[in-house]
Amino acid sequence: MNSLEEKLKGLAMTEEEEEIIDCEEEEEEEEMIREQLMLCLVGKLFTSNPYSIEAMKNTMKIAWCMGKGMVVREIDRNIFIFQFFSMVDKIKVLEGGPWSFGGAPLLLKTVEEGVQPSEITFDSIRFWVKAEDVPLNKRTKAMAKSMAASMRGFVEFDESDPIGWSKFMRFRVDLKLDKPLKRWTCIATPNGVNW
Repeated sequence: MNSLEEKLKGLAMTEEEEEIIDCEEEEEEEEMIREQLMLCLVGKLFTSNPYSIEAMKNTMKIAWCMGKGMVVREIDRNIFIFQFFSMVDKIKVLEGGPWSFGGAPLLLKTVEEGVQPSEITFDSIRFWVKAEDVPLNKRTKAMAKSMAASMRGFVEFDESDPIGWSKFMRFRVDLKLDKPLKRWTCIATPNGVNW
């Protein structure tokens, strides 16, 4: 244990420090803040390598091709607030990922009212999964949901090929960062099991 931790260990809060401050916001001000938060995303860049924050901001602005622009502020080490000026831009960025900078993933989350940025958990990343060699009669949304359940969580199914004539089927999942990516899976078919 370091000396600072030892010194702080014996500290106790005073009665004055335990006092809870409750601020009654004016409705108009509260609504304005709520509207601004709805246009924000919190992002975490997963890297321990040094990087230029300005280069990251400029790269993301170019990659996201926004109509109305954005403001980026660093709020903690590798944690940023991205404030957009249009809900269309925010949704496009949130749904368009996954995003990265300098080879490191940039995970984005919506801002929840009353939640501190330090309390936000960045434990999953959203990916499109391409499932190849799935039997033609199994290239369905139901099969995609079943396969996604074994990975963590189903998000959406690519319905651009409703009959399933493509070489593969696609679906979007939230993958846990602490679990390895599955390279293949077994599915049950009337003729037995297929990889």
